[in-house]
Amino acid sequence: MTTAVAAGETGTFRKLLGDRRLVASALLTTAVAIFFWTQSRYPALNEKAAMGGDTNMNGIAFDQVLEWIPNSGLLWDITVNTVNWMYTNWKGMTFGVLFAACALTLLGLIERRGFENRFANAALGAAIG
Repeated sequence: MTTAVAAGETGTFRKLLGDRRLVASALLTTAVAIFFWTQSRYPALNEKAAMGGDTNMNGIAFDQVLEWIPNSGLLWDITVNTVNWMYTNWKGMTFGVLFAACALTLLGLIERRGFENRFANAALGAAIG
């Protein structure tokens, strides 16, 4: 009798969890998001808030790898702004690529649902989006 109950519970548990890939993908997506927000985004926001109006910003970047020199020429200005912008945004861009890969994997594993009516399908897409 114990074996029958255990087998029934296992079947229900498997049905509840569904595909292991879906669970693993959801956990990985959540882990990537939590890691980024707790280890990168919130500390960076706190740092910028502490700096307030004293933020040293040349061009379009907060961080400086290369120094901008006045009257140095257009090519140097473009190079400095590009390198500094890339350095400022590398963590966020890395997160974006990793999170997009995880999210697309997760969304690819979810069953497609739809209605016979195209307007209902449009409303469902808008609600999901």
